[in-house]
Amino acid sequence: MQQKRGDEGFTLIEIAVALTSTAILAVGVMLVFTTATFQDRDAYETTRTQNVCGSLMEQVEAFEFEELAVFAGNTFSWHIERWTMTISVVQIQPDLLAIETTARVTDDPDSETLRLVTVKAIKDESL
Repeated sequence: MQQKRGDEGFTLIEIAVALTSTAILAVGVMLVFTTATFQDRDAYETTRTQNVCGSLMEQVEAFEFEELAVFAGNTFSWHIERWTMTISVVQIQPDLLAIETTARVTDDPDSETLRLVTVKAIKDESL
């Protein structure tokens, strides 16, 4: 007796090939999502570090020249949440200070140190 061609099902090999190719595609998609998640986390941490360092710089710049000149030649470091923060004040000329703030995520060994540098001059109001 002959079987009709339409009554045949899938063979075990066809099913195994289909499952294997589906599994390979699923692993590829999962790798893409995992990589994107890590990149998103890194970008988020970088942005937060930039915001923290920028905020610190704004607070330091709010001081008058004479107040900052007292701290010339000193470096101060401390920890805020996950960051290690550093402020350094250097007197370049009698009327010019360089201010450097740095921030680094302490518990992430792969994080980069963010450094912001600015200068502050005595305001000459006798013009």
